[in-house]
Amino acid sequence: RQILLYQTIRLQRLADALHNIIMTKLLKREPIPTIAQLASVFNLSSATLRRRLDEEQTAISQIKEKCRRELAVERLRDESLTFEAIAAQLGFSDANAFRRAFKNWTGTSPSDYRKAL
Repeated sequence: RQILLYQTIRLQRLADALHNIIMTKLLKREPIPTIAQLASVFNLSSATLRRRLDEEQTAISQIKEKCRRELAVERLRDESLTFEAIAAQLGFSDANAFRRAFKNWTGTSPSDYRKAL
C-alpha cells in the first residue's frame, strides 16, 4: 500500500505531496508527522527529503506553516469555533501561540480577521 501511495505521489512535486499529507493529518486532528516519518513514506532519508525540498525551493517548515495558515483561515469562517479550538486543531500549544502566528502570517489578529468577514 505504501509503495502504491509513493507511485501516485511521485508524479507530483514532493512539496505538494507533503502538503496533502500534512493537511490530511490536521483535518483528522492528528499530530503533524515528523520529518523522519514523512521521509519514510517516500522511502527516503530525512537528509534526502530536505535536499529534494531544497531543489523545489521550499522547506518542511514552510509547508507546515502554509497548511496551518490555510486551515486557520478556513476555520475562522466558522464563528462557533473558539480560538482555543482552532489552535488545538492546528497543533498550537495554546490560543495565544495561534494568535501570534496568525498575526505573523496575515498582519492582522484572528479576531479582526473574523470581524472583517
